[in-house]
Amino acid sequence: LISAIFHEYILTCTFKFFYPVLFVMFAGAGFGFIFLTDKGSNRSWNVFMWVALFIGNGMLMCLYSMEFYARQNCIASMESLLDFVIPRSWFCISPTSKL
Repeated sequence: LISAIFHEYILTCTFKFFYPVLFVMFAGAGFGFIFLTDKGSNRSWNVFMWVALFIGNGMLMCLYSMEFYARQNCIASMESLLDFVIPRSWFCISPTSKL
């Protein structure tokens, strides 16, 4: 949990926005794998861990890239601390979109 908080703080300072996907992956899935480690002594567990690493890194890259470009191209709904915390990629109001 401390590692998840520390890594999320580093990404928040680097990207200048708060997007807690890494925190959820570290704290959620990472904490869940603690109870499964003593059962993972065979080859299938090793393959599962490598596949999970590849999928996790791909998901992180996609989600953080989407949020970064949404912050660049979408209009901020409000100029407050909530705009820093609420993901803009989820509620993007594009200036070029027509309803």
